Amino acid sequence: MSFFRKKLYLYIVFPIIAVAVAVTLAKNFFEGNTEAAHLNQSGNLVKRVVVTGDNTIQISFVSPRKSSYVITDLNEKRLVSGMTDTSRTIVKDLTPSSFKVVLRTEHNGRKVKEIVKIPKGYTIARSAISRKPVPMASEFTYQGRVHGLFRMKINFQGQKVSSNQATFKVSVRNLNYETPVELKPQYFTASNGEGKVVKISFRGNDSVPLGQEKVFWISFKEINSNEISGAVITYNTPDLDRPIPFINE
Repeated sequence: MSFFRKKLYLYIVFPIIAVAVAVTLAKNFFEGNTEAAHLNQSGNLVKRVVVTGDNTIQISFVSPRKSSYVITDLNEKRLVSGMTDTSRTIVKDLTPSSFKVVLRTEHNGRKVKEIVKIPKGYTIARSAISRKPVPMASEFTYQGRVHGLFRMKINFQGQKVSSNQATFKVSVRNLNYETPVELKPQYFTASNGEGKVVKISFRGNDSVPLGQEKVFWISFKEINSNEISGAVITYNTPDLDRPIPFINE
């Protein structure tokens, strides 16, 4: 091959090689950035949640290859754990005891947590055994599989005889509950000492985030002084294992 042909060959081949190398490096760079984005953007891991015909849950999520993952429900029941083989993982046959689950992934020391809502149609088998009423002024701790999740205490504050109203103070501390403890009116029911349902009103906070403690008040309407003793306030949400009743002894 003549000198000029060799020179022409180098002029043609080297740019092609350079472009190929640049494309490969760019591909690796963007793939790495895509994986990092999955790690840094909580809320973008889960792509699909399905309730199957046999009343189990199937979850599809994305994360970098060779990420460790674990899914638990709000009661700290571990549903599945493992290591991802590809960037998209599907886990099946999950039976959570709450209507929200927690997905955690970790890759190269970076951790991501996402709360996942279960679609309508899933049914939870609740315990048939009622919880013993908690005496008011006593603190109740709702237990998970590992930790105390939240604490609740209800105190009778007094009654306005003229208006037949009684007021109760409710204190709640979120210890380890992954979502805010919800204190919405629909999650509370009340009855007087004779077992009759009582209308109630609320004043104060409607949720308690993780690590916080808050107070709100419940007022009974149209209740006589002789009906206060034995009055019961029950707290219950779809995610609890059983309702939590408090009794004014």
